[in-house]
Amino acid sequence: MKTNTITISILMVAISSTFLATDLFIPSLPIIKSFFGVTDETMGLTLSLNLLGFAISAPFYGPLSDCYGRRPLMLIGMAVFLLGSLVCAFVPSFEMLIIGRFFQGIGASVAGVITFAVIKDLYTIKKCAQIISSMDMVIVIIPAIGPIIGAYIIEFMGWQANFVIIAIISVIAFLLLVIQMPESHPPETRHFFKDLSFLKIYHALFASFPFMCYVLVSATIWGGLWVLIAGTPYLIIELFGFTVVGYAYYCAVGVVAYIIGAAVNRFLIPKYGIDALLWFGLMFSVVTGFTSILVAYFTPDSPYILRVTTAFYTFAMAFVFSNAPAKALAVFPRLSGSSSSVMTSVEMAVAALASFLTSILYDDSMMSLALLMMIFSLVAYGLHYLLRVHLSTATKGETAS
Repeated sequence: MKTNTITISILMVAISSTFLATDLFIPSLPIIKSFFGVTDETMGLTLSLNLLGFAISAPFYGPLSDCYGRRPLMLIGMAVFLLGSLVCAFVPSFEMLIIGRFFQGIGASVAGVITFAVIKDLYTIKKCAQIISSMDMVIVIIPAIGPIIGAYIIEFMGWQANFVIIAIISVIAFLLLVIQMPESHPPETRHFFKDLSFLKIYHALFASFPFMCYVLVSATIWGGLWVLIAGTPYLIIELFGFTVVGYAYYCAVGVVAYIIGAAVNRFLIPKYGIDALLWFGLMFSVVTGFTSILVAYFTPDSPYILRVTTAFYTFAMAFVFSNAPAKALAVFPRLSGSSSSVMTSVEMAVAALASFLTSILYDDSMMSLALLMMIFSLVAYGLHYLLRVHLSTATKGETAS
């Protein structure tokens, strides 16, 4: 049990380092845009291509870790992330910054994929949901303090210093993995994949309606968050005149709301179960999305009221992010690595889409962000409704037969 705790702690350090690659970076978006003299749409590539790198690489890490173990794939991915971080740290041009961010994404996806797979290796489904919720409460502190730290670094040392710090943290995370990370997927448990090709594994996953619904539910709620991540730096700093440090504290409110949601979710799982709490999170996200539209319409010049409604959105997200992945991984328990890969890939592809849509549809107003967030929330709720109908029909069919 102690070994398992150490393993999860090390993986949390690795995930935190990959989160910082974006969390330290986000407050500097308007400054870097001005420094290189690029447009909002072009600047958006630093986010969307990073997420695209995530989405492209994630499908490979899972199946390979199912075949060759979690540890070697984790080390390879984190080495690529370190390389991308070094490129960003010493970037001579905007084009190289985009390349570095892309490689950061390719490497960073390994942390989420392998971590979910390792948790599934070590724990039961209900314990998985509780562990993921506990990890969320700790890891989500990084998005709370990351932008604040990044903002102060920008103010006193310039935006380039953020990338140097990310590179240093990447080295520390990589060394911890080399020294301490054990293997949770021993060779004797890998025989199942000898008879299945890479494509057959993914066909089984993508053909599963329950699995894909759980994945897409999580991904679309994640997309709603990325609308806020991609759009609020320009809204809050450029339109409302916040300082970079002020913006960072503004964002921290939403992260605190997520931490509270994750704690409440963990506490309620034994009493109400995963399914009920997942439904609650989705319903509440729709309500907060609609409320954000009302706020944008009636009080378009009040960023503080919008902060309250979007904080409730991140509170609702905690119920989705902890429970939907646990349900998805339970569909194919012996394909946890591949399942985790698909889940991460789809989530990041949707996030890349959300970031891209925000960069082209944002019109210097709250309303454009609120509408996009609402659309993603409605899609997530609709998918979950279809899944409930599907599972109910399947259960009735089995009972009748």
